[in-house]
Amino acid sequence: QRRWEPNTYLPRGDVRIRNLSPGGALIDGIEFPKGSEGLKMKLEITDGQPVEAELRWSREGLAGVRFARPVAIESLGPAPSVKSTRR
Repeated sequence: QRRWEPNTYLPRGDVRIRNLSPGGALIDGIEFPKGSEGLKMKLEITDGQPVEAELRWSREGLAGVRFARPVAIESLGPAPSVKSTRR
């Protein structure tokens, strides 16, 4: 689980990063209000290092974000293991 923080009135929340590329990511675990495309946010990809991003699309708890600057994903190291709490 990773933190995201919008630059608007929306609350902070935890999301799961499903796909990560230098230019953006697919995240899940949060519902954005209809018409939220273009929302600016900060997505914490590694602990304590937020990345500025923009919401490109969202539906059914999934969302695509584009990073303001390319992220050097090869330097991030292995993904942390996450225990599932879904039943």
